[in-house]
Amino acid sequence: MDQKERVEFLKKDFDRQPCGKANFMVLDELSPAQAKFSMGVMLRHCVVDGDGTAVVQGGVVATLVDFAGVYLARLISDSPENITPLLKLDEVYYKPIVFGKDKRLVAKAFNPRVKDNRIDIFVTVEGEDEGGRSWTKGQATLTFARKFHKKI
Repeated sequence: MDQKERVEFLKKDFDRQPCGKANFMVLDELSPAQAKFSMGVMLRHCVVDGDGTAVVQGGVVATLVDFAGVYLARLISDSPENITPLLKLDEVYYKPIVFGKDKRLVAKAFNPRVKDNRIDIFVTVEGEDEGGRSWTKGQATLTFARKFHKKI
């Protein structure tokens, strides 16, 4: 499968993912350089503080980050099915994604590093306002192992 066919395969694969659909996630871009996923910030994704401030729950952010990292890793590996489930996720949040202020949550995966039997993917987390301006809210590094098949 060449690169263009792999991109189309993965886009169709994402379109059938129940978690992506349930959370209204969108695959905005997929190339060997970057995978960009986004979703609208909705109250249903939030935890409400005592003062009434609604902040997107960290697990929702991690889910979007995971989709971005997984799809970039699948695109650059030997085959879309040639990676293991996530081995390690390191996330750091600088600022919260706030309902009413941030309209979209964006995860951009880029800078893949392939070393021996693993793939490391860097992901930024951004909040976008109504005007499309964005602010970095966090970052993550995802690590996957590449599968190897024994020859008999």
